[in-house]
Amino acid sequence: MSDELFRIDRFDVPDPAFDEFLTSLQPTHDLLRELPGCGQNVLLEGPRENGSTRLLTLVTWTDDAAIAAAQRAVRRLHEATGFSPARTVARLGVTADLGLYRVRPWPQAR
Repeated sequence: MSDELFRIDRFDVPDPAFDEFLTSLQPTHDLLRELPGCGQNVLLEGPRENGSTRLLTLVTWTDDAAIAAAQRAVRRLHEATGFSPARTVARLGVTADLGLYRVRPWPQAR
């Protein structure tokens, strides 16, 4: 089984905040793309419903060490720029569900 990890973050973004929120994500994902161990780094957009849009970010990492190094690098970036993801999400009224996932094999058929 692979050590690959999947960071999947889901956001429900109110339409008035959409452009600002997307712009706020860009520097972090530009940094991630350049880090060792980063595989895919994609942004997925769902349909607009009830005045908001669902966005998913999916970033794959080769292993635990790569994601730990990425978390440190992101923390340094946010400290240097004064960016607070939590404050931005709250201020813009975005709903966030953040998660780290590993591949789990399907159980064997009986």
